[in-house]
Amino acid sequence: MSVLNVPRLFLKGSFYWNPCTTNNNDQWSTYDFPNAALNWAFLATQDPPITQRNLTAAFKPWVLTQKDFPNSQNPQYQQPPAEWNYYGGNDCGLVNTGTPALHAGDSTVITGGQTDYGQDPSASGDPVVGLPVQLDKKETPSPYKAPKMVDVNPDSFWCTQVILNHFIIGDPSTPDGPSLSADVPPGLVMDSRWIYFKRNLNVTGTVQIAGVGGATFQISVPAANFGVNPQGSTLLGKLNDLKSAGQGLMIRLTTYTTIYFSSEQILEAAPDLASCQPLTGNDKLQCQYEKLTALWHQQLEAGHQPSQNPAIGTVVGSIGPYDNDELATAPQGRYLVTNNSLSPTNAGSNNSLVPLAPAVAKLNTDSQGNDWVSVDLSATTSEIDPQNTKADYGDLQLSVRDSVGTYLTIGTLSPDQYNQAAYDATAGIRDFPLSASPDKVTAAHIQAGRLALRGQQNGTLVDGLSETVDKLTVETDQRGVYVDEGRSGSCTVQVRYNGLPFSQSPPRTDVRVLLVQYQPDPPPPQANGGAWKLVAPGEGSVALEQDFLYLPRDGDGTATFKFDYKSPGFPIIVFFPHYVDESPKTPPQVIPPLSDPSKPITGPNELILSAFYMNIRCLPANNGMPQAFINLWNSTRDPERAWEFVYYNVFYLYDMVFPVMQYYGGINFGDMDSVIKNWPAIASQIEVSQINSTAYMPVTRQLSAGARYTLQLWGYLVTHHFEIGELDPRALRDS
Repeated sequence: MSVLNVPRLFLKGSFYWNPCTTNNNDQWSTYDFPNAALNWAFLATQDPPITQRNLTAAFKPWVLTQKDFPNSQNPQYQQPPAEWNYYGGNDCGLVNTGTPALHAGDSTVITGGQTDYGQDPSASGDPVVGLPVQLDKKETPSPYKAPKMVDVNPDSFWCTQVILNHFIIGDPSTPDGPSLSADVPPGLVMDSRWIYFKRNLNVTGTVQIAGVGGATFQISVPAANFGVNPQGSTLLGKLNDLKSAGQGLMIRLTTYTTIYFSSEQILEAAPDLASCQPLTGNDKLQCQYEKLTALWHQQLEAGHQPSQNPAIGTVVGSIGPYDNDELATAPQGRYLVTNNSLSPTNAGSNNSLVPLAPAVAKLNTDSQGNDWVSVDLSATTSEIDPQNTKADYGDLQLSVRDSVGTYLTIGTLSPDQYNQAAYDATAGIRDFPLSASPDKVTAAHIQAGRLALRGQQNGTLVDGLSETVDKLTVETDQRGVYVDEGRSGSCTVQVRYNGLPFSQSPPRTDVRVLLVQYQPDPPPPQANGGAWKLVAPGEGSVALEQDFLYLPRDGDGTATFKFDYKSPGFPIIVFFPHYVDESPKTPPQVIPPLSDPSKPITGPNELILSAFYMNIRCLPANNGMPQAFINLWNSTRDPERAWEFVYYNVFYLYDMVFPVMQYYGGINFGDMDSVIKNWPAIASQIEVSQINSTAYMPVTRQLSAGARYTLQLWGYLVTHHFEIGELDPRALRDS
């Protein structure tokens, strides 16, 4: 069903991101990604060198001091190695009246909806319009309970997860008002899709850092997991009808044009420094970093809580039906992938050719029996400036291409039908009635042909997006999987043909999916991996137990593969579908995030933007750590030595690199007494059973089984007041 079906609700507002940025390694190789440790080899080259011996005194002054970019003959500006949010807590969420005041931005509210295809989305007079939307419970809007953002690979842009508990419209605690409340099933997370770094073309040069990027996130819940109180709202009443019919609910969010240094507290900090507002480009960034570091130093010297510095992005979203045979986190349907770049007329000379991001489409029938093609263009077209003015590509034609290559036009979007106002009104979803097709396109044409979105490239009409010849897609709800040393993992994928399950639309013959392992390029711990490189035979961080999946056309279109841990790292498994009577496509040596705009793209796996893939986090190889701790305790019986062991092997990272807990969580990981006092809470929050909760520690999900067991052994000593003689691995099992 998906948000391409009706009924639909639409939302618009802001999304805040509050990550800790010290592990970004954009300029300084501070962090050893695979081993979840400080990069001691790099830190030893600093002046003065930073080592384990002087870590607690030397690291924070170094990481919070403005510096020229390393290895640069012409540094653009100075910034601290901690980057723009040292004290961030990795919380995130929709901005609304329940969001802490430091998160500036437009409140996120319901803006309208549709109960049938092509309907006016304004929903004038419906009481749900204007109600706030949030991703956590209204009574607990604290960062501790807020959704968390986690990168499976902290050096990448292609594997962000949002872990959340709830999705709420209005105030369910007020029975007299309309509301909706949904509980996310345990273990289900939102994964970034269609990550696109041409989302904002930045013709003004004032969109900073990664603000030019955009991404789509989706989550779905079954009927048993949501409740509706319509209270006179026709739109909510229709969603309540879905629940009564046993259907679930889907929410799809698209975020873009992120603004950094968004807090007025940051922008007006350090009154001895001039305002940054008149400045642009690198000069403005330099000024903002100066203010930020000055503010942090002032606050710390005064004994105050240092400010967090969240980024704020624009968000639009749609809410609609969800069927149990759909994936909960991946947009599905007829998949249109990047093909040729188009020529916007208002993007300036630096962006003369612009690729489109993917779209999904679906053939629908309305309540009167009329056929429509609904297309989700929420991620497809770019903005050009911080005000989100839409790029103007001229007329865009939705067409279907038949088996001999003839294009039949379904409908045309003029610029005023996909400009900012039109886009905001329906979160980018457009319905095309087949009754208005100039070429009299029918449902049979749609089912048999290949869809394309066409536009101008230097005066020539080309496919900006198009379906592939095979019309096969491979997606998974297990976009990010964590595996420990000595363990195995698995992933289940769903293959669809023509955007539908095999039971509804069987492919012409059986399907194979080739499984290919890639790694970030350059590989960690080098920073700024921006592409994927094919792994040589016998290499890689995992060993795949099979090279391909086999899916019979009369099956359910799902299959599972397994893999074994080999070494710490971040392998990407890319899925290459093909029919069994055809040879698979040769996997490319490198898969980049974007294409050369002068060359057409022929398949989804030629770009990270549109690829079929999943991410694996092979956690640090710490299986020997528990026995080393046991040996230390049994030979010394010294609580101070035991503390030093767990601090320099585990806790130091959260003291130095992720210090949010000291100032916002009440736990100083650099102080033994503070950790002992808070041990019961820590012990419960590092349990594996909590790993998909918003309260899990560490929020970065990088704690290996060996490190966890070591902490639990130390906690066993704590709970017994260090009055333990011989410590052995059975201590926890028998306690």
